[in-house]
Amino acid sequence: MMAAKLAYENCGYIKHAVTNHWKMHFVGFYSCWNEFLRDETTQAFIFLNKPEEADLIVLAFRGTEPFNAQDWSTDVDLSWLSMGQLGSIHLGFLKALGLQHETDYQKGFPKELSCNDHGKQVAYYVLRDTLRTLLKKHNNAKILVTGHSLGGALAAIFPALLAMHEEYDILGSIYGVMTYGQPRVGDAIFKNFIESTLSKRYYRMVYRYDIVPRIPFDMPPMALFKHCGTCIYYDGWYERQVPKANV
Repeated sequence: MMAAKLAYENCGYIKHAVTNHWKMHFVGFYSCWNEFLRDETTQAFIFLNKPEEADLIVLAFRGTEPFNAQDWSTDVDLSWLSMGQLGSIHLGFLKALGLQHETDYQKGFPKELSCNDHGKQVAYYVLRDTLRTLLKKHNNAKILVTGHSLGGALAAIFPALLAMHEEYDILGSIYGVMTYGQPRVGDAIFKNFIESTLSKRYYRMVYRYDIVPRIPFDMPPMALFKHCGTCIYYDGWYERQVPKANV
């Protein structure tokens, strides 16, 4: 949960928190290109529980910033793309992960991205390649993928793309996907695909009346989108208490 929250901060702050407060090993902060928004709108970071013989690799995606119009335009985009056996997936989230072609999923996410015209990092590919490299060095490590809001959506789709590309070494090392306040990301076919891929390793935290997990809304013509994973619903209220002054 703290990693999903920390993802909203800048690179320097994240590195300081991971290294000096959590006493873990910071791997990198990634600010990635969205081909359709023509900007670096997707951020994530990776850290290990220790620099040598690590047992844990954490990948955390940044979520929706409250006053960022580009983030909200990604969330409320109601279009989708048919992804073959993966089902239909929210187009805005696919773009955030690095979709290269808007109507052909095979061109949109080729197994290897040979080149691009901007020389920028593309989220799915740079994160996948980083995990590949880390697992070669830390071959017993397990991977936790997490994110809040938009970041939760990206965390849910990322393993599906790994499965599409038969990245079984990475998939086999994922011991959990944990999202917080995640919107719906795909149709019933995607739901069945990702739940089958991750088995019981996908948990989705929802806080009471948070609006984001309820979008896209589950009503026509948006009823295509379904939630997936095991829902952990928190129905309490946040109650702020003012400490009593010293008498």
